[in-house]
Amino acid sequence: MSSIPPLEGMDPLLSVHQDMFRPAGKTKWVGYISSTSVYSESEGGWVDEGSPTDQSLNRCIAENLWLELGDLEEMRSRVFRCAGIYGPNRNALATLRARKAGNTTDSKLVSRIHVGDLCRGIHASMTSSISDRKRVYNMSDDLPASRRDVFSYAKRLGSISEGDTDLVKLTRRDKSRSSKRVKNARLHNELITDLVYPSYVEGLKDLERTIFNSAKL
Repeated sequence: MSSIPPLEGMDPLLSVHQDMFRPAGKTKWVGYISSTSVYSESEGGWVDEGSPTDQSLNRCIAENLWLELGDLEEMRSRVFRCAGIYGPNRNALATLRARKAGNTTDSKLVSRIHVGDLCRGIHASMTSSISDRKRVYNMSDDLPASRRDVFSYAKRLGSISEGDTDLVKLTRRDKSRSSKRVKNARLHNELITDLVYPSYVEGLKDLERTIFNSAKL
C-alpha cells in the first residue's frame, strides 16, 4: 500500500523498489492512494471512474504505473481516488477552533470522505473476491457539499461564533479550485454497502462527540 506522492513523471517507490514484487505472483494485492483531482473540470457535474482524467498530471502517470503492475506481476492492483479526507484533528471543527478557517464562503460543490470509511473501503478491497487485475475506486461519501455549508454546520455544531475565527478573502487557490461531485457507486457495490459517515453531518457529529467526551476525562 503506497500513499507516497508522485514526482515529475514517475512514482518514487516503484522507481526504486519495483523488483520487490518479483517473482511474479508472490504478491497478491497492491494499492495506491490517489486523488479525485485527476479528473478534468466538470463544473459541478458528476464524475465516476470512467470520466476523463488529465493524463499529463504526475498523479495520473503514477496511477498508470501502479495499474500496470497488475499485468506485469500477476497481482491485483487497486487505485483509490480519494475525495477530500477528513477525520480527527483534520476537520472543519478543528480548523475553526485553530482560527485558521480561511475562506468559508466558497459555494463550489466538492466531495469528501471520513478517514474511517476510507480505511474500511481499502481493507474490504484487500479481502475482496473480485479478481480483476486492475481496478479503480472513487473513495467519497454520499453527499457532495460546499465549504460554505460544511463550515456553517460546524459553527452551529460547535457553538463557534463568527468572531472566534479569522476569515480571509478568497485566495487564488480558492478561486481556481475545481468543482465536481464524485460518484461512489462502485465503492458501495463492490466494497462497503453502507458508510459509517455517509455525509459531513454524521462525520462532524461524531468528531464533536469525541472532543466533548475527551474534555470530560
